[in-house]
Amino acid sequence: MKLRAIIISLVIIISVGIYRYTLDSENKGESPYKITKEYEEWFLNRYKDPATGKIPENIHMKELEFVHNNFSKRNINDKNNQIQSLNTWENRGPHDIGGRTREFAFDVSNENRILAGGVSSGIWETTNSGQNWRKTTSSHQLTSVTSIDQDKRQGKQNIWYYGTGERQGSTIYGNGIYKSTNNGNTWFVLPATVNGNIENFDNAFDYIYRVKTNPKAPQNNDEVYVATSNAGILRSTDGGSVWEPIFGSGAASTNISFFSDLEVTSEGVFYATMSSIGFQNTNSLVKGIFRSENGIDWTDITPDNFPKITGRIVIAVDPQNEDKVYFFGNTPESGYQVKAENSDNSQWYSLFKYEYKSGNGINGKWTELSQNLPSPNLELHKLSTQGGYSVTLKVSPLDSNIVYLGGVNLYRSKSAFTESDAEVIGGLDKVINFYPNHHPDVHDIRFLPSNPKIMFTATDGGIHKTLNSTEGITQWESLNNGYSTTQFYSVGIHHNSEKTGVIGGLQDNNVIYSNNNSSESKWDVVTLGDGFATAIADDKNFTISSAGSGDDAGIAFYINGLDVDGKTLKHKRIDPIDGKYSIWNTPFVLDPNDNDIMYLASGLDLWRYDSLSSIPLDKDKTSEITKEERTLVWDKVAVTTELGIGAQISAVAISKSPRNVVYFGTTFGELYRVDNSNTSNPNITEVRSAQFNNYANISSITIDPDDASKVFVCFSNYNVKSIFYSTNSGEDWEQIGGNLEESENGKGNGPGINTLKIVEYDGKRVYMVGTTVGIFVTSNLNGMGTVWDYEAEQSLGAYNVLTLDTRKNDGYTVVGTYGGGIFTTFFKNFPSTLSITVRLESPIDKATSVNENPTLKWEPLSGATLYKLQVSSDANFDNILFDNSNITETETEIKKILSSGFKNYYWRVAGINSAGIGQYSEVWQFQTG
Repeated sequence: MKLRAIIISLVIIISVGIYRYTLDSENKGESPYKITKEYEEWFLNRYKDPATGKIPENIHMKELEFVHNNFSKRNINDKNNQIQSLNTWENRGPHDIGGRTREFAFDVSNENRILAGGVSSGIWETTNSGQNWRKTTSSHQLTSVTSIDQDKRQGKQNIWYYGTGERQGSTIYGNGIYKSTNNGNTWFVLPATVNGNIENFDNAFDYIYRVKTNPKAPQNNDEVYVATSNAGILRSTDGGSVWEPIFGSGAASTNISFFSDLEVTSEGVFYATMSSIGFQNTNSLVKGIFRSENGIDWTDITPDNFPKITGRIVIAVDPQNEDKVYFFGNTPESGYQVKAENSDNSQWYSLFKYEYKSGNGINGKWTELSQNLPSPNLELHKLSTQGGYSVTLKVSPLDSNIVYLGGVNLYRSKSAFTESDAEVIGGLDKVINFYPNHHPDVHDIRFLPSNPKIMFTATDGGIHKTLNSTEGITQWESLNNGYSTTQFYSVGIHHNSEKTGVIGGLQDNNVIYSNNNSSESKWDVVTLGDGFATAIADDKNFTISSAGSGDDAGIAFYINGLDVDGKTLKHKRIDPIDGKYSIWNTPFVLDPNDNDIMYLASGLDLWRYDSLSSIPLDKDKTSEITKEERTLVWDKVAVTTELGIGAQISAVAISKSPRNVVYFGTTFGELYRVDNSNTSNPNITEVRSAQFNNYANISSITIDPDDASKVFVCFSNYNVKSIFYSTNSGEDWEQIGGNLEESENGKGNGPGINTLKIVEYDGKRVYMVGTTVGIFVTSNLNGMGTVWDYEAEQSLGAYNVLTLDTRKNDGYTVVGTYGGGIFTTFFKNFPSTLSITVRLESPIDKATSVNENPTLKWEPLSGATLYKLQVSSDANFDNILFDNSNITETETEIKKILSSGFKNYYWRVAGINSAGIGQYSEVWQFQTG
């Protein structure tokens, strides 16, 4: 180990910035993609194979299969072949908050039945118009739903399709089209659509904007069409077995449209758009607006005055006159210009109406309506699609003059945009909060078939509806009643009491808090924006939260005062003014011995603040905090000269006993221990192991609360050794990934490890890891012989788990998933060793003339993951010749250990599970020849 110099400085910090939706082209999805880029950088650093710098090919499908084959099928404890969880887990919601939903659809045979897809949550179904929901995709299927459609023909309405892969926003990778032939109750992937490297999106079906069926296809043809990113538009006439390209080559290419879209009328007339912008701003070989009456022969109907540079263009057909079609989207440097306040940045949009006349449509009438696009004075209401991230367009089935346009906000024009009359009816309110009972970032609009006045929307906040979409002030109702699709970056609980309050940071849905353990409890908004790391201070009346800041810090941190009901009324921004370049979901910790002390990572720097309770909370939680109002003093620990170029602090932990020992790790696998962290002259020591990958991301550090010399370090990357344990303050490290690794060197399809917590109750403990495919537990650490068990498979399933929290006094444990909300349990049932013993098979007891290199065999033992085999020259096993506790099969060959010549040997086998080694079998004897 090597001692590092440490620089200590006192820094006066002042706060600046406010959460808001801006029109700055640096925002979501707009080139250059600021928020998308920050997320993508975090995501790539977190999960890439360091050897290639890329996320392995089709890894999520492979890790799901790895878990299914190695865990779900291992213990057959019920009729569904699923492992029984040690404890009962309950979904905590949030019951009335939904996650990002790009599309949904009404069942044409029952309008009360809706199928909706969360972008990291799978397919959900309601049969009572949103009063409650259930998930219909299995835990081992890809959940990144972006588009869904039903075959609407008589006799075919049991067939549904959904596409995967969100190219903009969080860039949630897809890999194929899924199909249901039993009305959406179960799903299977279409083999012809699964291929390629999902990180490089070389497969045509990696990122899908739209899936559409042909309502007028012949009964003997099951036609399905797909609009993709960088692979054009493809068509299948046999329900998805074979695909042919319509636009593009049928394979992903950098010079094919980055954006495409597709719409079909009730009479089977198709319209398609292809952007001029290809990948990384290349020029697409195919671009424009196209029309087809059979899905085979297409006519380019792009008008001469249509902008030459186009991004994402969406399509809306007038239901009352399907010869009228609207096209809206991003058209850089042309069309209607929207300028950001106090900025030179602009976004450009165009809106055109097409009216079909005759023939192939080339002679249709075009009218530009861009000049009448929404132009409100309020900055928050200005038109923004965030570079095509959130955009939709629909015409009212009741009135052709009413057109709805969705972006960050939802607009309604009663003149079909022939006049500048657009009004905001959803999205953001007049202040920085959301429109009442609605959510910004509108992705889809639908109308109730029997009463089109009732309108539904899909947004970053789930599903909502209004009973009167055509006039007056629009009142919204949330339909997120158990639509558990929220994406949690963090959760935090009370540790020194029996309060069941939870705070959490959510993608798209703020930092929220609930003090009620009911699954249907209401959650209070703590901090607005994309919510990140959070904590509840023990024995204090405050919480700490973080969210996107919009300034050079990247992430803003707040202290929030709680009233007696757990509501947040006042807050103050507290992060260092010199803190810059924070990673997405920047880590911080509160000292477990004194929650007034906080350690915060910011880029390359580690900061400490010593008196959180003394900070005056003088701002309402929705008010602006100016630069002049930030006046806190922090201590800063800087190691900028020692970290690798480009490295950032990715994990921080602090000890309980003894006090004041801090560990922090980086995105480059560097690990440091800071002793006497509370002083002005702490000592910093590098404790990185030679076993650590030099360019892997340290995702979690956990210190044993009873002994700070015992430390766990987790790596989230694929194809690296993932979990390490030290019992001597980082002097030496032992790999304990065990059966979570497909191979001992970390290569293969084992899951990424996001976090580890020690769960304790009544003198017992387990070690719980949150992974990219759910949670796993063990109570017995045994190097690479460590056995991890799949926990909560039937309830929590295979969601990506980024965050856990737990407490000792009652075992209360909370899991935050990225796509399924929060799950809680009181963890009081711990693993126990196997009570049944292995039955030996061969050579039979007292066998003679056995080969000196025998293969010893035994029967499989239910519940055993590994086996321990011992061979001895005496019946008491005082002279053990062979001892292996890491055997995965039910037979082992003993080579070059035993002797020939009528020698007697004794052997026995024990099953191993997550609690350790069970009872040994009977002892059998054999004699060599």
